[in-house]
Amino acid sequence: MIWRDGVELVREYLTLRNTQVAAERASDPVRSAAADALSEAWQKRDSAEALLSRGMHAEAIRLGGESLEHVRIGVGQLEDAGLPLSAGAKQRVADLEFLGAELATAKPLERRISPEQATALAALLRTEFALEHRLAPLLLDRRGLQRLRLRRWLLSALVVAAPFGFATFLRLSYFGLDTRASSALDDEYTADRVLDGDPDTEWVPSGGEEWIEIRFRPRVVHTVRVLNGDLIPERAARDVRFEFYLHNDLKSSGTKQFAVGYPAEWISFDAGGVHTDRIRLVITTHYGNGGALAEVQVD
Repeated sequence: MIWRDGVELVREYLTLRNTQVAAERASDPVRSAAADALSEAWQKRDSAEALLSRGMHAEAIRLGGESLEHVRIGVGQLEDAGLPLSAGAKQRVADLEFLGAELATAKPLERRISPEQATALAALLRTEFALEHRLAPLLLDRRGLQRLRLRRWLLSALVVAAPFGFATFLRLSYFGLDTRASSALDDEYTADRVLDGDPDTEWVPSGGEEWIEIRFRPRVVHTVRVLNGDLIPERAARDVRFEFYLHNDLKSSGTKQFAVGYPAEWISFDAGGVHTDRIRLVITTHYGNGGALAEVQVD
């Protein structure tokens, strides 16, 4: 019955019971191998997006094809390990195969790339991004699943105890805010920390010149406010380049500077009402040994 299916979906969302059982069947080396293959897929996808935004379609299609091949490897390893894909993930894998077939005939010369092939590539990259989030729970170990379960229970408590706060959450969900980054120092300093509303958590990249992206449904953005990091000694951003994209086309950009590395301060960038679906913040220079950002607000 439909109501029973609904109850089961809610139960799985809160308990991650089936995901936990499947995760316990998969060995750490198998999960690690799948994670490596998919990480390489996302890395090549990011490079393809950068090339596509600069009009280099032929090379972007080549990297998109390589990214798809690594997706096939990673998904195959997950399935072989007994980690079942959700219906949504399976549909996106099927969509990727369809788009990959469209791109298989693309010539390696820029002048031979058709507008339809460029559109198919953009769709393939967006689909891979959606698939990444569908597969993320399957790559978590026991500790990671416990953290995800806790976040979901806290969200459910927010619905009951703070309806106005939940309304804010719904607004963010409607705009589809999400994050990704070039790297993270470890699991404590991941990209999603910049959207959690807590100035005592940070995104800390593993290197020097790194980037973080905020993605959402297309909308008009007037202002972006950023709080610098200061939790780790000798790690804070100095110069930050703001890049605004719409469907992989760079619409505008500019740079702002944090005057000091400590204590953390806010900077505000006037986006001028740009229509965008992706904001990339690039730490071009930093104080100390590397950069960090604590919060990002998009208005």
